[in-house]
Amino acid sequence: MTMDKTRFGVGAFAYKDQENNISGVGFSPAYRFYHSGKGKGIFYEASLGFALFNWDYTKLSETVTGTIFWPTVNLGYKWSWGFGLTLEPYIGVNYGIGKIEASDGTASEAVGGGIGPSFGLGIGYTF
Repeated sequence: MTMDKTRFGVGAFAYKDQENNISGVGFSPAYRFYHSGKGKGIFYEASLGFALFNWDYTKLSETVTGTIFWPTVNLGYKWSWGFGLTLEPYIGVNYGIGKIEASDGTASEAVGGGIGPSFGLGIGYTF
């Protein structure tokens, strides 16, 4: 749903780390506010991502599952051209809440909580 000043969106991702035997899928609903009020230019974005992970912990031969949440804030800029192409670079910060922990108390170092960067580039087409 797009309005003049705001936009709601949902991102999705898949994660696979063969070296650490961990994989996951996640979603990130987001709310975006455009400074100019025209659906382009500078935007501020807040989202709350979450992911479900499976970790094949070989030391105990068990599969560990868990969920991690990532509240995120971003600042970006949206360019839009008359023929429909859009370009949206952004940068921000997120904070991971949660950890993937085995029954012996060992936590996965591949994914987990803490503060981290958020950056990306959206490329799209407007109909």
